Amino acid sequence: MKKIFASILILSFLLSACGTPASLPTPTSKPLPVLPLQSDAPRLVGQSPMEGERLLLDPTIDLIFDRDMDPSATGSAFALTDSDGDPLAGTVSWPDARTLRFVPDLELAPSSTYVASLSTSAASADGVALTEAVRLEFRTAESLAVGQVFPAPDTEEVDLDSAITVIFNQPVVPLTIAEEQVSLPQPLTIQPKVEGTGEWVSSSVYVFQPEKRLDSGARYLVSVDAGIADTRGTRRDVALQRLYAWKFTTRAPRIDTLSLKNGETNPKMDIENVLLEQAFVITFLQPMDEKSTNAAVTLKDRETGKFSPQI
Repeated sequence: MKKIFASILILSFLLSACGTPASLPTPTSKPLPVLPLQSDAPRLVGQSPMEGERLLLDPTIDLIFDRDMDPSATGSAFALTDSDGDPLAGTVSWPDARTLRFVPDLELAPSSTYVASLSTSAASADGVALTEAVRLEFRTAESLAVGQVFPAPDTEEVDLDSAITVIFNQPVVPLTIAEEQVSLPQPLTIQPKVEGTGEWVSSSVYVFQPEKRLDSGARYLVSVDAGIADTRGTRRDVALQRLYAWKFTTRAPRIDTLSLKNGETNPKMDIENVLLEQAFVITFLQPMDEKSTNAAVTLKDRETGKFSPQI
C-alpha cells in the first residue's frame, strides 16, 4: 500500500511540474507566388547568310523560325533597307511554313551595309506575335581587285630570272589540281610578249614563270583585263571593274667583276708588271650575247693609241 501511495505522489509531482500543456499553433494557408508564364511567342532560330558572312550582290535571305508562321503578317513585317534606311523592293516567298525567303529585285552595291528587319507584327500561324523586333545587319562583298603585284610597279633593275605574280583581294578560282589549270583563266597580258607558263598557286595568287630569262634593260608592261570574276558565282559588279596595269624595267647589262686570270679581281686602274701573255676575265651580271659582246671588247695601247686585234 505504501508503494502504491508513493507512486501516486511521484506522478502527481511530475504532472504539477509540467503545468498545462501548451496549445499548438493553428496552421494558416498562404497563397503561393504566381510565376510568370514563359512566353510562347515565335522565335528566330536560324538565318542565311549566317552572322558575319558576306552578303552577295544578288542575295537570297532566309529567316528560319521555330514554328509555322503566318505568311501574310510575317511577310508584311519584313524589310531590307540600305545604309540610308531606304527599303528595297523584292519578293517574299515561303519554301516551307517556317522559312521566310526574300530576294531583292535589283543587285546590291558592293562594300555596303544592309539591314534586314522584322517588326513585332510578324506572327505565328496560330496568331501569336513576336515580342521583340528582329534586326540583322549584313555587309556586301567587295569588288574584286588586284591587291599586290611582283615585280612591284615602276621597279628598276629587276632580276632577269623574276617571275611575274598577281595577288587578288579574294579568291578568283577554285582550288584544283595541276592537270585542271588549263581550264582556269589566265589573267596576265605581258608586253613585249613573253613565252612561259602561268599557274594559280592558290585561289587568289597567279604566278607566271617565263620560259627564258627576261630581256636585259627592257621595260615590260603587264595588265589584268577588266571583267575577270571571282568564284562565288556573283555578277559583274564583283568582277574586276577596270583594267589594272603596271610596268617594271629589267636590269641593264652590267659588269660584275674584271679580273686578271690567275690574279687580282677588280684591280686598281694602274696595274704594273702585267705579264705579256696576261689574260683578262670579265664577268657580267647576266648572260650576254657572245657575238656582240666580243665585238664590244677592245684592248688599247695607251702610249701608241693603237687597238689590239678584236677577240
